[in-house]
Amino acid sequence: MALVSLARDQTEAGWSSTLATTDTLTLTAPEGQPWSEVWRVECGVIWQCETSGLVPVAHQRGGILAPDFRPWPGESLTLRFRHPAAVPGQTLTLQSIRLEAVPGSGSRTRR
Repeated sequence: MALVSLARDQTEAGWSSTLATTDTLTLTAPEGQPWSEVWRVECGVIWQCETSGLVPVAHQRGGILAPDFRPWPGESLTLRFRHPAAVPGQTLTLQSIRLEAVPGSGSRTRR
């Protein structure tokens, strides 16, 4: 819960916070309040995020997957987080790769 005060001419406020690590998180829009909420989900590359309960009104923001949800009072959204499963077998870490292509006689276009 956050207590937010707006100045007389201020129309919006925002903040960032960090939550304890968990497998699921459920958000519920408050009822009987004089505001509406917008929820945007932006997962990092090492997490898989699944949503249930609401359908997003937008799926991308600036070419990045970031679904927006605009809940009605009392509606809930459940988020499920997990790391992708590792692929079984050996792994190899490459520090650098260089690809050099030299066109040969077979790659020319004849007219």
